[in-house]
Amino acid sequence: MRKKEVRKMKTEELKTLGLTEEQISAVMAANGKDVTAEKAKYDTIKTDYESVKTQLTTANTTIDGFKDYDEIKGKVTQYQTDLVAANAKADQIRSDYEFTSKLTEAAKKHGAKNVKAVIPFLDVETLKLSKNQEADIETKFAALKAAEDTSFIFGANEPILNGVAPTGAGGGKVLDAFTASLMQGAGLQNKEK
Repeated sequence: MRKKEVRKMKTEELKTLGLTEEQISAVMAANGKDVTAEKAKYDTIKTDYESVKTQLTTANTTIDGFKDYDEIKGKVTQYQTDLVAANAKADQIRSDYEFTSKLTEAAKKHGAKNVKAVIPFLDVETLKLSKNQEADIETKFAALKAAEDTSFIFGANEPILNGVAPTGAGGGKVLDAFTASLMQGAGLQNKEK
């Protein structure tokens, strides 16, 4: 804003124009009122200008603050993506744990000697995706236990033969069938009493 150059009226100039003292005083008073009114307008405009200038500075500072907006928005998007991935990983861990628990329970139920020994014979991925996991796991374990080539990983249903000889009144030694067949195969004689 350019400041208007104001020329001051001087009493000598009015005297040279032939005005009387009384006329000069009247002209100077009227001019003073005009100058005061114009100065008040100027002061108002100057105050408004300073206010707008301050607002502009504040707006520019705020706009400069928004330059980081894209960076912050990118970080928020990354955090949201990381949260979704972390939740998916937690869900997967929970699902794997539940699946492993189901396998362990089925292995115990069917008398598996070791769960880790059974797993290579299972189609784990198909069982994980099954909508009826428990029934499918049960069916698979039953089939493995019944199959001749995988039954060795399960315990026998019959009681374990006890190698302790019966004690009887006869005081004789009784050999079990296994020991007797071993001795016979080795060419040893059975000295059972």
